[in-house]
Amino acid sequence: MNTKKKSSTGDRKLMDRLSPDPSFGRLLGVLATSYEMQPEFLETDFLPTVLGLGAWDDRNWTSRIALEKHLAELEAASFLVDARPYRGRPHSLRVEVQPITFKNGRLLHAKILLCVYEEAVRLIVGSANLTEPGYRRNREIVAVLTASAKKPRDAALILQAISGFGELLSDRRTDSTDSLCSLATQQLKKWQSNGISDSQWFAWGGGVNPLWKQVVSRWPQNEPIHRITIVSPFWSEEQNTGGPVTRLIAELKTSNSLASDVELHLLTEAAPDKQTAYKPRLPDSFREFDASRMGVNAFAIAIDPRVPPSDMNMGVGFVGTRALHAKVVLFEGHGRSLAYLGSANFTNRGWGFLPQVNSANIEAGIILLNDSKSVLQGLIPKTIGDRVPLSGAAAGKLVSPEPSPDELPWPVFLTNIFLALKKDSNELLEFVLSVDQTAVAGNFEIAFLSSESNTEILFRWSVGDANMPEYRIGLTESDLAKLLKSQEVHVRWWDFEPGRSFPINVSAEARPNLPISPLSGHPEEQNLIAYYQGKITWEDLFPDPGEGDDSDSSQQNSHNDEQTVDTSRIQSYIVREFVEAIKGINDDLKAAALSSKACMRLALIGSISPVALARQVCSAVASGQRSPTAAGFQLVEILGCLASARVIESSKAFRKDWLALVDEAAEVVAKLIDDLQQRHPNDLSVAFKRYSRAIRRHYQVEK
Repeated sequence: MNTKKKSSTGDRKLMDRLSPDPSFGRLLGVLATSYEMQPEFLETDFLPTVLGLGAWDDRNWTSRIALEKHLAELEAASFLVDARPYRGRPHSLRVEVQPITFKNGRLLHAKILLCVYEEAVRLIVGSANLTEPGYRRNREIVAVLTASAKKPRDAALILQAISGFGELLSDRRTDSTDSLCSLATQQLKKWQSNGISDSQWFAWGGGVNPLWKQVVSRWPQNEPIHRITIVSPFWSEEQNTGGPVTRLIAELKTSNSLASDVELHLLTEAAPDKQTAYKPRLPDSFREFDASRMGVNAFAIAIDPRVPPSDMNMGVGFVGTRALHAKVVLFEGHGRSLAYLGSANFTNRGWGFLPQVNSANIEAGIILLNDSKSVLQGLIPKTIGDRVPLSGAAAGKLVSPEPSPDELPWPVFLTNIFLALKKDSNELLEFVLSVDQTAVAGNFEIAFLSSESNTEILFRWSVGDANMPEYRIGLTESDLAKLLKSQEVHVRWWDFEPGRSFPINVSAEARPNLPISPLSGHPEEQNLIAYYQGKITWEDLFPDPGEGDDSDSSQQNSHNDEQTVDTSRIQSYIVREFVEAIKGINDDLKAAALSSKACMRLALIGSISPVALARQVCSAVASGQRSPTAAGFQLVEILGCLASARVIESSKAFRKDWLALVDEAAEVVAKLIDDLQQRHPNDLSVAFKRYSRAIRRHYQVEK
C-alpha cells in the first residue's frame, strides 16, 4: 500500500476514490459497513459514482432506471449499518440494508468498502461514514487497497480484512455478504504473494484481542518512542486514575517503549474562540488532567478547520471549515514510526480499554510500520493556535464537546425482515420475519408504512403465541405492491409504543423477480417484443408513472385510433411480431453470456428475459387475449432459444453459472408448456404435441 498516495486527511475529493478504473473490468458487487448512512447520499451520489454512471440527476426518471439496471447486474450491493442512527433505506430493493445491533452497548463503527471487479478487488477503510459530510465535507482519513493480477501487493492485506469481517460479524452475514466475500477471496488467493507483510496489518477492533494491544504489540522492542500523536474528534473522560490516555501510557511503560523525553500530542476538533482563534475541544476532565505524573509532557492542540479557497475552487473571500472526523495514532522513534488509521475514536469503547473485551465497538483500520518518519507524519493534519499543556491547569484553555444526540430505541429482537420466494415457487413472494427468540419480552406488531397512521397491521405477535425464529406470511397482490413501494414497515413493540421504521430486504434468489421499477411494474408482452426487435431501448420499457401523456404518447394514441383494424387481437400478427423478435432474444443472450453472473441471471430470468416473456404469454392466454395454440408455439420457440444458449460462447469464469442459469430458465419454460397442455388438452392437439417433442428433441432438452 502506497501510504502517501492513498491516505489523506486533507484531500477533499474522497468521492474520486470511488470512481472505477476501466482496467478493473465490470463491477460484480459492493459490500460496505458504516456506523451511519444517509439513504439520499447513497442513492444519488455514492452508488452512481461507484457504478461509473457519471453525471447524475435523481429527478430524471431515465437516470433512476439506469441505476436500477446497473444494480440488477451486480451480484449484490450489501450495506451493514449500526441500527441506532438508522434514517431510512435507499429506494432500490436491490440494495440490501442490514441494521446491526449488539449487546453490552457496543456499536458497529467500522467503515469499510469492498468493491469486487472482474479483474481487481478494492478495499477502502478509514473514518468516513456513508454520508455526504463523510465523503465530501469532513476531514477524514482513508486507506485505499487495490489488488489485481498485475498489482498483487495488497491481496494478503485485503484477505485479512475479509477474514476478520467473517469472524466478527458471523451471525450477521447474509447470502449476499457471503457471496461477495467468497468471490473476492477466490480472486485474492490467486494473486496474493507468499507470506504476510511485516510492515502493515489490517486491524479489527471488537474481537478477543483489543485494538490497543494490536497496535502496541507492533512497535519494535527496545526502541524508545519519543513522540505520540493522537488525532480523534471524540474522547472518553480522562481521570488521573484511569482512562484511554492513561492506559496507553501505562502499557507502553510496561513494555519499556517510552523515551524519557516523550511528548504526547492530543489533536482535537477546533472550537472557535475568537474570529481567527481556536481552542482544542476535549472532555471536562482534561482541565485537571496532569500527564506529568506519568512522566509525559502532554499537549492539547486544535486541528486547523479552515479550508483554503483554492481547495474549494472558490473566490478569495470564501471562508469554509471542515469538521474533524479522522482518527490516527502515530508513534515516532528516532528512525521508525508506527501509525494506526481507521474508524476508532480514542475512547474506551473504540480502543477496547474495557474490562470485558466483547463490549468494545466493532472497528476497522490499518497499522503501518515505516522506517521513514516523514512518510507517516504526512497522516497528521495541520494544527492551529497555541499548544495547551495538560499539566492539571488547562481550565479556560479547552472547550467542552458538544452533547451527542439521543438515539431512539431499536427493535433488537428483529434480525431481518425480507421478501423471499414462497416454498415450491420460483415466482411468488412472501413476507419473512427473522426473530431472536431470546430477545422477545412482550407484544409486538408490524404495520404497513404506506398507511398514514401506520395502523394497517401486517403481523401481530402476543405473549403466549408460538415463539419461532422465523415467520412466513403470504401476501396478496395489493399487500406486495404496498411493500414494494414503501420498502419499509413500521414496528411497534412493548418497549417503544411509537415504534420505528424497519427496512425490507429481498432474498438473493428472489431479486431477479423484482420489477426494475415497482411503480412501473413488469414490462408487458408487446413492450418486450418491441425491445427484442430493437424498436425501443431498455429504459423505454419502464415509463415514468408520474408523468401524464406527453405529446409523443398522444400522437401515438391518435395514430392507434386511426387504425381501422386492431392488429393486437389478430393471432397471426402477434405470432409474426414474435418471430421477428427471436433474433433479438438470441442476440441479447449472446451478449449476456460474456458478462457477469448477475447480468446472466437478469437476461435469462429477470424482468427483461425469455422467462419474463414466457410468463406474459401465459398471462395473455389466461385473460383470453391469446389462443392456447399460438401461445404454445411461442413458448416452444422460447425454449428453443434457451437451448441454443447452452452452446454459445460464454465467460470462462462464469461458464458453470451460465449453464446452470440456462437450465433453470429452460425448466421454468418447459413447465409452463406442460401446464398449458394440461389446461388446454383439446386446443393443443396431437400435432402440437408432436411438434413440441420434436423441438425439444432437436435442442436436446427433452424432460
